[in-house]
Amino acid sequence: MRPTKYSPPLPRMKPQPQNIGAMFAHRQRKREQRILRIRETLELRDEIAHEVRLWRSLGLEDEWSAGLEGEDRRDAGWSTPLIAQVKSLEGMLYADVERAHAVFSPEVMERVKGARRRREVWRLNKARKARGEEPVFPERSKDEETLRAVKRAQREERLAEHKGQ
Repeated sequence: MRPTKYSPPLPRMKPQPQNIGAMFAHRQRKREQRILRIRETLELRDEIAHEVRLWRSLGLEDEWSAGLEGEDRRDAGWSTPLIAQVKSLEGMLYADVERAHAVFSPEVMERVKGARRRREVWRLNKARKARGEEPVFPERSKDEETLRAVKRAQREERLAEHKGQ
C-alpha cells in the first residue's frame, strides 16, 4: 500500500484490520482539526492586532497600553504564544508530509514477499488437496529460516518462564 499523509507505507491486507482503518480515520480527523486550529489562531492574532490599532487610533492608550518599541511592545505579549502554537501545529502537518514520502523498509518488503509466497503455497495446496494429491512445501529462504528459529527460541523461553512460575 502506498504511503499517504495519513499512513506510513503498509502492506495491503485483505480484509484490512479495523484498527488500521480506524488509525487512518483518526489521523484524517486530527489533520483537519489542526488546519482549523491554525486558521482560528491566525484569525485571533489578526483580531488582536486590529484591536490594538483601534485603541491607538482612538487615543485610548495609557501607561499600560502604550506602544513601546521592539520586543517590549504591549501587543507583543499576545502574538508570541499564538505564533508558537501555529509553528507547533505546522510541525505536525510537516510530519504528515514526511509520512507520505516514506518508503518500505527492506525488512517489511521481505516479510510481505514471504507472506505472498506462503499464501500462494496455501492456495496451491488447497487445490491439490481438493484433487486428492499430496501437498507440496517449498523450501524457505535463509532469512525465513533464521526468523523462524528466533521466534521458536523466544516461544520456548516464554514457555520455560511460564512453567518456572
